[in-house]
Amino acid sequence: MNPLRCLQERSTADIREPGGGLAHVLSPCSLSLLGPPPFVYSVPVFFSLCVCLSVARTTFPSMPSKLCREAGCSAFPLPFSPLSFVKPTAWAGGGDRHRQNTPPLPTSFSFQSLKFWELSSKKTEREPKKEKEKSKEIQFDSRLPAMEDQKEALRKIITTLAVKNEEIQNFIYLLKQMLQNVEANSDRVQKDLEGEFQSLYSLLDELKEGMIMKIKQDRASRTYELQNQLAACAKALESSEDLLETANQTLQGAENHDFNQAAKQIKDSVTMAPAFRLSLKAKVSDNMSHLMVDFAQERRILQSLKFLPVPSAPEIDLAESLVADNCVTLVWKMPEEDSKIDHYVLEYRKTNFEGPPRVKEDQPWMVIEGIKETEYTLSGLKFDWKYMNFRVKACNKAVAGEFSEPVTLETRAFMFRLDSSTSHQNLKVEDLSVEWDAMGGKVQDIKAREKDGKGRTASPVNSPARSLQSPKRMPTGRGGRDRFTAESYTVLGDTLIDAGEHYWEVRYDRDSKAFAVGVAYRSLGKFDQLGKTPSSWCLHLNNWLQVSFTAKHNNKAKLLDVVVPDVIGVYCNFHEGFLSFYNAKTKQLLHTFRARFTQPVLPAFMVWCGSFHVYSGLQVPSAVKCLQKRNSATSSSTASLS
Repeated sequence: MNPLRCLQERSTADIREPGGGLAHVLSPCSLSLLGPPPFVYSVPVFFSLCVCLSVARTTFPSMPSKLCREAGCSAFPLPFSPLSFVKPTAWAGGGDRHRQNTPPLPTSFSFQSLKFWELSSKKTEREPKKEKEKSKEIQFDSRLPAMEDQKEALRKIITTLAVKNEEIQNFIYLLKQMLQNVEANSDRVQKDLEGEFQSLYSLLDELKEGMIMKIKQDRASRTYELQNQLAACAKALESSEDLLETANQTLQGAENHDFNQAAKQIKDSVTMAPAFRLSLKAKVSDNMSHLMVDFAQERRILQSLKFLPVPSAPEIDLAESLVADNCVTLVWKMPEEDSKIDHYVLEYRKTNFEGPPRVKEDQPWMVIEGIKETEYTLSGLKFDWKYMNFRVKACNKAVAGEFSEPVTLETRAFMFRLDSSTSHQNLKVEDLSVEWDAMGGKVQDIKAREKDGKGRTASPVNSPARSLQSPKRMPTGRGGRDRFTAESYTVLGDTLIDAGEHYWEVRYDRDSKAFAVGVAYRSLGKFDQLGKTPSSWCLHLNNWLQVSFTAKHNNKAKLLDVVVPDVIGVYCNFHEGFLSFYNAKTKQLLHTFRARFTQPVLPAFMVWCGSFHVYSGLQVPSAVKCLQKRNSATSSSTASLS
């Protein structure tokens, strides 16, 4: 009998039974069967043995200690532990790893020591598992970035596929719409074709009926003439036959005494007979060849009928095109003759960029349709941008051709606005219009704008009509409510004049009590009135008390004996020192200042109890240029104003 197997099979209850077989099982002879200490037991068997011995020791205190010592129970002092019999390789896994990770076995086999060793063993066994789990977590964490990349790549693929599917769906919808359009358009052009042929048939029928009618009329006329002539001939023939018979009868009765008288009567009758007064030539011809037709040429034309071709793109002739007097004359031509062209379409827009037109511009294309000739003139333009783009396309009855290559023409002109920050507080400035307000128009306007949340009057630099700021445009400074005060009801332009030729016009209210227009240095004092200091030149109109129209400079005035115009044109040539005033409508010269400008000047205006409006963005008129050249040597005397 194997005591170890018996010990494993016997339960704790059997051991606790009085007089149980424990003594038999654990007899010295049985324990001696365990063999010497080097004997190797399996760990479960040895643990079972130790537990049984401990239980037996507790249950049977009278158990011989020798038995326990022989069995190796550590409850008694032993020189060695029975567990030392077990080799290290006998533990689960064995080897150095197990020796390092396994807690030392207890030297006392009490329940507490065994319990503590069991918990330690479980903890030791869990640590490798935790390390494995931790290594797995680390490995999983290392896989996270790659997984996220895969997810992101998959999301991109999904997005791309969704976009592509949407594009395909849109394209399918477009194709279906195009199929419907093909059906509708083919029906429309077929109806148009049938209508054109029907109109052609109708025209041919009308022509045929007209020609047949003309043939019938000609036949009727000829028939009538011939029938009349035939009737006259028949009547003459009958009369001639009667006369012949009478003459024969008279000749046969020549022996009668009245023969002479009868012969004389016959002779007179023959002389007056219709047969001798009748023309034996037909009045009309029986030839109808003049009513013959030959439609060979028309037939060839009909045979050459085709669908209308798309017109070619016109070519703009820059050499023949002209920009002058705020007008643009554009000339173009077709690359080849096309008699089917019905009209042309011209498009233009303003820009501040030189060279080929850009795809995106702030200004839209303006369209002019129904042009019958190959040139067109745009007049009355305001050149508030530096350039203009132009393009033309030809159209026949059915379709329009491609646009010509766009061209860019320079439309340089003097463009400025009124600087509201320099105006008198009694002047209300709105864009290019000014109105005098006794209640303080500027102050009221500023308060109204602040109330509306708009703040102070916007600077013309930020005007949407001028996307590029002029380097000569003055920066907006302080509010300038005290820029001009007292009786200096003045407002200045916002753009300096320091070179070249410039022209602008102003229309004033006839009921204004006082009005002045001219130029001034920027250093004009806030109390200074136009024309009363060396830094300003102007024409001054006084409608208060007495009417006077004078040229003023440096507090000197010259009375002008001319009709005061409704609109005054101002011409300034900075380098040559000319400041001329014209009747804007008739281009009559009103006065010319000859000065030497020592610093840049600004357009200057004054109004009292009235209003005016300024027109800028104007080119120097050709008439003004001619007059300036003619009068450059003999300008109006300014000696009294110097």
